[in-house]
Amino acid sequence: MLKVFLAIICGISISAVSYSAQAKSVKVINPDFEQGWYGWRHSGESAISDKGRDDESSAKITDINGRIEQDITVQPNTDYTLTLFMKGSGKVGVTTVGKIGENEKVVNKFQTLKLLTYTEDDYHPEWESISVDFNSGESDKVTIFAIHRKGGVGRFDRFRIKPMNK
Repeated sequence: MLKVFLAIICGISISAVSYSAQAKSVKVINPDFEQGWYGWRHSGESAISDKGRDDESSAKITDINGRIEQDITVQPNTDYTLTLFMKGSGKVGVTTVGKIGENEKVVNKFQTLKLLTYTEDDYHPEWESISVDFNSGESDKVTIFAIHRKGGVGRFDRFRIKPMNK
């Protein structure tokens, strides 16, 4: 009986360890802009807007030179999904840096890979759910960003990164 009990406990412990290793969360600092620019770099015509999707703040970009970005620590060679909400006009993406010999190669992935309209929410119909799938490559850091797109104003809110389920 004791052997069966110990075998069950060992199995549960191993399952918990392997699950926690797979489900390691990725931290985006201040993903909702509730703390202003804390954790973010910004340039050009960018500001904190008082119009957020679920709260009182979002990032706003109003001209071609506007950009916001944040470096994120990730696991190398791992598939992730960046999700956020966007209102108006803009581009979002992930820059990964991988080593190829002595040179570095920068790869940008934009929201054109997958664009989903968030229709399940009657309270925020003008906000779109954006999703960008990417692989971290050999690097343990990536940069998430949003930039202006010709015409209009872009607002960005609730940046999240999750490992992709396989």
